[in-house]
Amino acid sequence: DVSARYKVLSVPALVLIPDFKDVLPAAASDSVIASSPKAYLKYFHQATWKQAMDSGNPNLRFEVVPDTRLFMWYDDPTAVYKIINEFIGE
Repeated sequence: DVSARYKVLSVPALVLIPDFKDVLPAAASDSVIASSPKAYLKYFHQATWKQAMDSGNPNLRFEVVPDTRLFMWYDDPTAVYKIINEFIGE
């Protein structure tokens, strides 16, 4: 479990998060999550990102890439590279 290390990350890090457009919400019940691969993906990925966000580390920057799913760079490469270039330029 790497979540304990989020607080001590000492270099700036960009975390890109897909918005999982048209996928069930993270608040779906356990029975829905168990029966839906889409809901499973969204729920468990969001839980991991939430742990990183909750760490309060100012070196972590989170950006949601609109209209994307797990393969963001395939769904919208222009938006992904724009966010990365802005991060690198800071």
